[in-house]
Amino acid sequence: MTIDQLIMFVAVCENGSISSAAKSVFSSRQAVSKAISSLEAELNAALFTRSVGGVELTSAGKSVYTEAKIILDSRARMLAFSLDTEDQEEDLRIGLAYGVMGALGTSLIEDFERQHPAIRLILSDDSDLAVEEKTLAGTYDACFAIEPIERTRFTVFPVFSETVYLQVYAGHPLFEKAEISLDDLKNQRFICPGPQQKGNESFLRWCSSAGFAPSIADTQGIHEFSSLETIAMREKALFTAPESITVLDRPHVRTIPIPEDPIRWEASIAIPRGTAMTRGLTALVDFFSQAKPDTV
Repeated sequence: MTIDQLIMFVAVCENGSISSAAKSVFSSRQAVSKAISSLEAELNAALFTRSVGGVELTSAGKSVYTEAKIILDSRARMLAFSLDTEDQEEDLRIGLAYGVMGALGTSLIEDFERQHPAIRLILSDDSDLAVEEKTLAGTYDACFAIEPIERTRFTVFPVFSETVYLQVYAGHPLFEKAEISLDDLKNQRFICPGPQQKGNESFLRWCSSAGFAPSIADTQGIHEFSSLETIAMREKALFTAPESITVLDRPHVRTIPIPEDPIRWEASIAIPRGTAMTRGLTALVDFFSQAKPDTV
């Protein structure tokens, strides 16, 4: 088998049809069909089932797709390394979903820069949804995005996962209660991030699974934690926050686990599918995917 055959095979997998795959790799339909037939003959297995609507991977095809992606990703890394030298400078434009910088900590960013002095990180904070769209549009080379992330659009590398806790502020009726149950929460008001934040959707799904529709205070699209905290105290509402926020010394706040099924706040590095892994992107993924192993 050849690299070109694997490229065409992966293109068919990800486009769902031979015609679309041919366009994406700038080849003819006949050439792509021949490459797939050659692979199937060499592997002695059918890789696709074909229909009027397109193609679908067989069980064998799914296994070959996984291995082909590994081979092509490794090839892209080797090509990137062959073009780069260790002392060549590289700028990486990185988008961070709101809250990620605080969870990572500036010291971790500084450690990366010390270890990779030729790689300059240009960091920008953005909302959960905007950071992904801007990465796809080319504004950022990669982003620290919040799960769930569409794997059809991004190659994803997990970085950290934190438990989300309820925040009860001094003066709220539940602040002094010894234990807080699910029933205690059903008639409370809550502060949620704006619609551009995935935490809002996660919390609403949790409420639905718990059997109630929460009363949500209007935050007018505000997403900064400090501002949302102020609104929560003013409205005597409950607020959710990830573990990296709850460890801060705030005596006026009581942190409690969410009853029953906890919510997770998970961040991953997301790179648009098909992007060549440069030396800088490879270093970014290798460093940050191992930086917080205790939380993943």
